[in-house]
Amino acid sequence: MFLSIRTVAPIALSLALLSLTSCHSASKDGNTSFSHTIDSTDIKHVEVATVSVQTLPDLQEYTSTVEAKVTNQIAPQMASRIKRIYVEVGQQVSRGQLLAEMDHSQLEQARLQLEERKSALARIDELYKIGGISQSEWEATRRALTLAQTSYNNIKENTQLRSPISGVVTVRNYDAGDMMSPQMPLLVVEQVNPVVLRVNPSERYYGQMTKGMPVTITSESLPDETFAGKISLKYPTINPQTHTFTIEIEATNPERKLVPGQYARVLINLGDKEYTVVPTESIVKQIGSAEQCVYIVRDGIAHRQVVLVERTIGKYTAISEGVSSGDVVVTTGASILSDQMPVQISQAQK
Repeated sequence: MFLSIRTVAPIALSLALLSLTSCHSASKDGNTSFSHTIDSTDIKHVEVATVSVQTLPDLQEYTSTVEAKVTNQIAPQMASRIKRIYVEVGQQVSRGQLLAEMDHSQLEQARLQLEERKSALARIDELYKIGGISQSEWEATRRALTLAQTSYNNIKENTQLRSPISGVVTVRNYDAGDMMSPQMPLLVVEQVNPVVLRVNPSERYYGQMTKGMPVTITSESLPDETFAGKISLKYPTINPQTHTFTIEIEATNPERKLVPGQYARVLINLGDKEYTVVPTESIVKQIGSAEQCVYIVRDGIAHRQVVLVERTIGKYTAISEGVSSGDVVVTTGASILSDQMPVQISQAQK
């Protein structure tokens, strides 16, 4: 005798429901009691770890951008034609080094006028000594010489453009023969040893971060490099809108590996601190939400618990809210769990 599919399906479904849901029995007092049974296939096998308190370095990490210690824009005070340019972008220059020369016509006129004033003063000196002219005339001639000397020095400074710092040429906007104006610099020279970074910590760290405190600097563009720096300046005010303050960090850069505009991370060690920690693998990030949670195991049931992550330190994550020392959290297998799901702890982890 054969049963049709329509007959077999309801029978199979009924048997499955009986095995998975409830069974009843009569107690001695005649009342019927029900017990719930769980299919062993619903139990997830997981590994766990115990939440602990550990002493770890209190490392505060910030993002920043590398800046030059000093930036100078090289340009004359008045519009002029460029005669020569002696440097290129990327070239290292020294303080006082001649970078470019402008047209010399104004400088030559100023030089001739200065020579005339010197000659005039030399002539009038002799007359003044023998009483041929008054003291006021002599002083007027001397003042004219002083003004001519000042004018010549100023024009010379704006004709022969020299670097005021030792650094590297980072911008060149013109070529020799161009007519330039002071609105756009001819060259830009930046001091890149040392470099400066600025970060904005929370006001709660204002008393802990002090001038001279060492810091560590890294950059994604230099994955195998670390650079030593120190806090060189702490601003004396706190921003009332953001409740942060600004600190400047100075780092030596003799090989010029850190360059202005480069993205960097700043790590400041505030000393050792006790943290409530869980293995980093136990943290589950909720898709579509900023929430992070762990699963705490109690009596064979995994309970979803939202946690507040303070920071991640390698294989450990410090938790400020949500778990306590001694809690048992799921590590391997946490990503496939849901709240109130029955679990079985792997033998090696018990």
